[in-house]
Amino acid sequence: MYLETYIYLTILLLGSVIGVLRWKHLSTPFKLVGALIAITFLEESFIHFSDVTADTTPHIYRAYTLTAFSLYYLSYYFISKIKILKIVSLLSIGLLVILSILGIFTFESSASFPSTQIFVASSFLILCTMLGFYQMLLFPNQERLKKSSLFLYISFNLIYWTVSLVYIGAFDTMIRLNIEIGPFTDVHSILGILYYLGLAYVLYLDRYYPSTSIPARL
Repeated sequence: MYLETYIYLTILLLGSVIGVLRWKHLSTPFKLVGALIAITFLEESFIHFSDVTADTTPHIYRAYTLTAFSLYYLSYYFISKIKILKIVSLLSIGLLVILSILGIFTFESSASFPSTQIFVASSFLILCTMLGFYQMLLFPNQERLKKSSLFLYISFNLIYWTVSLVYIGAFDTMIRLNIEIGPFTDVHSILGILYYLGLAYVLYLDRYYPSTSIPARL
């Protein structure tokens, strides 16, 4: 394995440990983020350290994509104070399940990497993120942004998944045109390391506060 892979797995392990140690202090959305990081660590460790065949790997990624993005959407559901974010997050889960089933029988074979599934899922995650920013404008607080677990979480998601969307969309085209993808892949890998390091920091910052009754708004 490359050095960056070991660094990546180490960051995932760090985030998993922080999530476990701070579990009682985390609010519900960030408990889901902690679970997401732990599942990602287990999935990536299994891929890299076990004798998984090339035919089996796409099935693992397909199941992981369904699980991981469902956790993302659920985190936004519990973050939401506006009806539109609740609706979009729940609809995204339903769409992801349907897309995962259809992907096996239609536009992607079960033995192929679920690029279409990830592309659509990340698009809806970006939509949830934009609605998260909209919610912050509707419900401002006095917390400094660099100490706000919510602001950092949605900011990290916006940056990482926007770049990932471009990467996934351009990957097949670059291969078809015989364009060197190595540098682009390296940049995306480094961004992934920084992204999960950022999520680990978010888990370190988050604090659970008893919710107050705030009417949902559109």
